[in-house]
Amino acid sequence: MEKIKKDIVSKLSLIISKDFDTSIYQISKKRYLLFWEEDIDKNNVNKCLEKIDSIYNSFGKYKLIIVVGKTSESFTKTELFYFNNIDTFVVFYLLDFSNKKVYMNDRSIFVLGLNYKKTIKKLNKIIKFKQ
Repeated sequence: MEKIKKDIVSKLSLIISKDFDTSIYQISKKRYLLFWEEDIDKNNVNKCLEKIDSIYNSFGKYKLIIVVGKTSESFTKTELFYFNNIDTFVVFYLLDFSNKKVYMNDRSIFVLGLNYKKTIKKLNKIIKFKQ
């Protein structure tokens, strides 16, 4: 995962955001990329979301966070897109290394300039797993 992280950061020219106290990369204004170290499965996805919501609370400022992580389970596109009903959209981009598959939601949203489809396409070019 560390090699993939380095590839993504260098090829997308990402910098660590100064908007938050922890390491999260800024893609553009209001769009961020977070590397999740723990495995993500259907049982702990809500715990991940709660942690993201508490750490990256921006008090009403809308944002999108793309979470790149590892999994050993399969997910549908709808299971990988969340909104906290306040100000944060979270999209999971999950890598299954044993099956060489990527689980993602690559749809477009047109809310407050938070579209992420182009970023997902760039990630797909870097990762080169089966979609």
